[in-house]
Formats: sequence, structure tokens, C-alpha cells
Amino acid sequence: MRRIVRVILIVLTIVGLLGFLSFGFVTKVDANDTKETWTNWVWFGSPWRWYETQTVKVIVGDKTEIEKTGGLILLSPAWLILFGTIAAAIMAHRLSPERYLDRLIMQNARRKLVFATLDEALRDAEHLMAVGYDRAGQWDLAQVCFHLAEWMRYPVDGPPKPPFLIRIVLGVVRPTVGRRMLLTLLRDGMPSGKPTFPQTVAAPDGDASAAIARLRAAAESFRNHTGDYYPSPLFGWLSRDEALRLQLRHCEHHLSFLVPKS
Repeated sequence: MRRIVRVILIVLTIVGLLGFLSFGFVTKVDANDTKETWTNWVWFGSPWRWYETQTVKVIVGDKTEIEKTGGLILLSPAWLILFGTIAAAIMAHRLSPERYLDRLIMQNARRKLVFATLDEALRDAEHLMAVGYDRAGQWDLAQVCFHLAEWMRYPVDGPPKPPFLIRIVLGVVRPTVGRRMLLTLLRDGMPSGKPTFPQTVAAPDGDASAAIARLRAAAESFRNHTGDYYPSPLFGWLSRDEALRLQLRHCEHHLSFLVPKS
């Protein structure tokens, strides 16, 4: 099925590129000295194009009356094909049967975790290292603990500075829907497949024991911090209880993808 989808997308891409690169320019003069200048129904370049019709009428001698009409075409079919192809590729990738089946299996294999304290999350990580585990996701235990430790130290040490465009998006989301998103997350848990800071993702096959020690140190620093926590890049300022619950939901989410062997 995936192979068929890829073939269809390749054909659509070729058609889109051919249409995108085609360009037409016509000049026509008829018996009435009517000159029409226009572009073809597909064109290369900007997604808008000005077309113009110019009519020249001779009145007396060298005196002329010139009539001009024109209009603006906002989007050519070439651009529509190109954008449609990109959208189809994204949708096919997300909705392909194999990907959907993988997600379904992954969701069914996950554990349902509820932590009341950070110590419970640490004990779960240590149990996974002691008895071994199967993965229902992409990350191993070392990667999960490293990621959790990094996000646990950000409220104390401050989060990294995201790229400029991401800061703009966060600046819009935080004061508008950020609070509602936080309450939903604290109630229902974290959704899967969301982007994160690249510096919080470790290489696979790392030292699980060292990663757990890193997580334990971050938990101690988070728990013993007496001042205000740094604001969340997405949710803004949090109370101490909200900050703790957010960390617990984060631990539940990532550790749930690791299933102990016994």
C-alpha cells in the first residue's frame, strides 16, 4: 500500500512541477488594433499575475483614444497543483495504513501510569533498568531519562532560547490558548508526536544508569528549589503545584512507552 501511495505522489509531483514551470505570453493584434497581453493559465514565478487588454482607436489624424482594462489573478492552477501535491504527501504519510497500524499497536502496548511524586517516577525508571523492558516507542530508557532530566531542570536553570520564528509562535500561543492547553494536559496527560527542543533528545544506546542518575539530580534540584520557577516557554508562569504536576505528566507520558519484562 505504501508503495502505491508513493507512486501516486511521484506522478502528482511531476505533473505539478511541469505545470509550475510552464509559462505562456501571448500578444495578439487584430483588425481593430486591439492588443491583448496575457499570461497562460499556468505560469512560473509569483503566485499572482497582472493581465492587461489595451485597445487603441484612431480618431482624427494622429490623435488616438486608448482604452486599457486589466485584472489581477491571485493564484494560478500551477501553484494550486504544487500546494495540493505537498498537502497530499503530508496526508498520505500521516494516514497511510502502515503508519496508522504502527501507532495503534504502539498505543495498545503502552502502560497507563499515574505518578503522585517524582520518587515514584524514579523508582519506575530503576525498575525498568533492573528487569529489562520492551519498547512501545522510539526511545530507549537512557533517552527517556535524559529528556525528562533536561526538561526538569529548565524550571530551575531556565529553558534554552528557541529560534526567532518559534519565539513568535510561542508569544502568540502563551497568552491566548496556553492556559487552556495546560489545564487539558494536566487533566488528560500529554499527547504523542509533539515536537521538542532538539537538545533534549540524546543519541540511542546511551548509559541508562548515568541517565537515571541525571534524572535523580534534576528531581532533587527541582524539589529543593525555593524561588520562583522560570516560566514555561509554552504555558508561561506556573504555580509550584502546576509545575510539579506538569513534570509528573511528562514522566508518565515517556515512561509509559517502556514496558517492563516482569
